[in-house]
Amino acid sequence: MSDQMTIEALDQHIEELEKDNARLSNIITQLEMGTFELGDVSSKGNEVNAEFSGGACHLIIDAFTQHFIQTGASNFVLMGFDDPETKERYEVTIQRVEGEYVSDQLRRLTRELSEAKEKLKTANL
Repeated sequence: MSDQMTIEALDQHIEELEKDNARLSNIITQLEMGTFELGDVSSKGNEVNAEFSGGACHLIIDAFTQHFIQTGASNFVLMGFDDPETKERYEVTIQRVEGEYVSDQLRRLTRELSEAKEKLKTANL
């Protein structure tokens, strides 16, 4: 009977060690990859602001920055993403802080076009 109890105790101990191993493996993965949390999200007009935290943020930010640099963009870059489950498409805009918003560019170009048309009218008179 004592051999049987020893085997059962060892089996139980192995099971506990496997659980600890899985828990520690999860902790190591989180430390290596980091965790990513989305904080407060707010919007004002067409602008959306979000707070991100966690160890994985630097990976996402680095990826966005590298994409921006590799495209040779001077102001902004659009990146599209598909949700494999819903098949919906999402778009993220990465923009230099000192750059013009797309809406500002559109407003400026519309104004410049209007001014050019006005000059053309007066030149044709």
